[in-house]
This record gives sequence, structure tokens and C-alpha cells, in this order.
Amino acid sequence: MGGWEGGIRVPGIVRWPGVLPAGREVHEPTSLMDVFPTVVRLGGGETPQDRVIDGRDLLPLLLGTAQHSDHEFLMHYCEKFLHAARWHQRERGAIWKVHYQTPVFHPNGAAAC
Repeated sequence: MGGWEGGIRVPGIVRWPGVLPAGREVHEPTSLMDVFPTVVRLGGGETPQDRVIDGRDLLPLLLGTAQHSDHEFLMHYCEKFLHAARWHQRERGAIWKVHYQTPVFHPNGAAAC
């Protein structure tokens, strides 16, 4: 979807009876990169300290102890091209988005990237 909401907001379902509250909805964008630090934490490990880990632990969002993701910036790529960026300006509570490229959906088979 080239950075439009339909491409960024893909639903996910997480279930952990007795730990995560049933029926909780998180409307904050996250990333597949967030799975790694979340699983590492749940497994009792620590993320590597010798490199930058772009993912953020999802547990605070899932438990409801955080209202917003730890991501200040989220980038949306289509193949190797940056299509859009989202900036959550925490100190002001503002969210900014910029679209660098508009996907081409027509003619059929254009592949959007």
C-alpha cells in the first residue's frame, strides 16, 4: 500500500491467557522488528548491546502499561525504496507523516512499487 494506512496498519492477534487482558486493542503502529526484542525479553535474555536494535519491546503496549510505542520514527519501504515515514513527536504529542512516493496501482500488474 506504499505507506498509506492500509499498508502500515496490518492487524495482528496476540493471545496469552492469564497475562494479557482479553479484548485489548492496541491502535499504535508497531513493526515486525519489534517481535525480536519482545521474544528475547520474554525468554529472559537481553538484546545485543554491541549493535543498534531497531525493534522495541511490545510487552508494555500489550499489557496496557504504555499508551504509545517507543518508536519515534517508523519508515515504510517498498522493496528498496522509502515510500513514507511517520514521526511521533513525543514532547508535543504530534504525529507527522510524509509520503515520498505514491504507489502506482494501475494498470493491473503495476506492483505499486
